[in-house]
Amino acid sequence: MRDSTLVNGQGNAIYGHGFSDILLQNSTVTAKGRLLTAYSGSDIQLDLDKTIATGDIKAAADASVTLSLLNASRLTGAVSGVNDF
Repeated sequence: MRDSTLVNGQGNAIYGHGFSDILLQNSTVTAKGRLLTAYSGSDIQLDLDKTIATGDIKAAADASVTLSLLNASRLTGAVSGVNDF
C-alpha cells in the first residue's frame, strides 16, 4: 500500500496467511482492532516505510513476523510473537 490512509473499525486491518511480504509506504494506518494477525504456520515480513501505524501485531505460536520500521516510521500498539522490531 502506497500513499494511502486506511482506517479499520474492528477486527484485523491485515491478515497474514502463508508467506507474505507486506510494504506500507508513505501511508497512515489506524486499526481499532489489530493491525496485523499472523495465523498458524505463516511467515510474514512487514515493512513500514515513512508510515505511521496504530494497532496491535500478534503472531500465532508457530508463525513468524519480521517487522522493519524504516525512514522515521512509527508503530503504536502491542507487539507479541514478533522476531524483530
